[in-house]
Amino acid sequence: MNDYNNFHEVILVAENLGDIPPNTALMKIKAGDKKYEIKITSDEQKNAVINFKYKE
Repeated sequence: MNDYNNFHEVILVAENLGDIPPNTALMKIKAGDKKYEIKITSDEQKNAVINFKYKE
């Protein structure tokens, strides 16, 4: 990410539910000295979306 490409979108789509629904993901993000954990879920009716915007 930089000033010229400062917006990104991540989409979690469930094509099936597997053995233990719903589909889940844990995203760990490090931005400078800060750390974040984002938990997202999706199923066959709902997708999960995370938007990132770069700021200096």
